[in-house]
Amino acid sequence: MDVDGKPLVTSGLCDAFGLSRLQRQETRHRHDNGLLLILPEANRSEILEALRTDLAVCLSQVEGPWMVRVNVFSQPGRILSHLVNYNREETEESGPVNEKPIAVNGINVNLRLPEGTTVNTVLFISPDVDEREGQAGVGEHLDFDQSENRVTLHVPQVLVYGVVMVSF
Repeated sequence: MDVDGKPLVTSGLCDAFGLSRLQRQETRHRHDNGLLLILPEANRSEILEALRTDLAVCLSQVEGPWMVRVNVFSQPGRILSHLVNYNREETEESGPVNEKPIAVNGINVNLRLPEGTTVNTVLFISPDVDEREGQAGVGEHLDFDQSENRVTLHVPQVLVYGVVMVSF
C-alpha cells in the first residue's frame, strides 16, 4: 500500500506467484505446504469485517495505523508481540543520520490467551532511546485487563520497534 493506504499498482506477492492482481473470483494456490487464498477485490472489506465480528472471540486483534506491523509469538509462560513502525519521513539520502522516524501513538492490543492462563505482568520493551530518561531498552509496565482467556492493553507510543511481553 502507499502512504495513504491505497493498493499499489504492482504487488510483490502476485508477482512472486505469477498471478493477476485483478482476481474476479476466489482462487486457491498451493505453494509448498501452504495455501494462498485470493479473495475477490469487491468482497475484501466484507470478509475482513466478518472476521472481526464473527470470529472476534477466536482471533487476537491489534488496532493501530497500517504502517505498524505486528508479529506475535508464544513461548512457555509468555506471549511476545513485536511491533515495527515503518512510519518515517522519506529522504533520498541513506544512512542513520537521515532516518526520520515518526512515532505512532495509541496501539490497542487484544490477545487470546491459552485456556486457564492468568496474566502476571505486561511489559513494553524498546531499544529506542527514551528521551525522558536518556536510556535505551528500558522496560515499561503497562496496565492491562484480563477477562477469561483475553487480555487487553494499550501501547502508548512506538517510535521504531518495541516488544510487548505478556507473562503468565
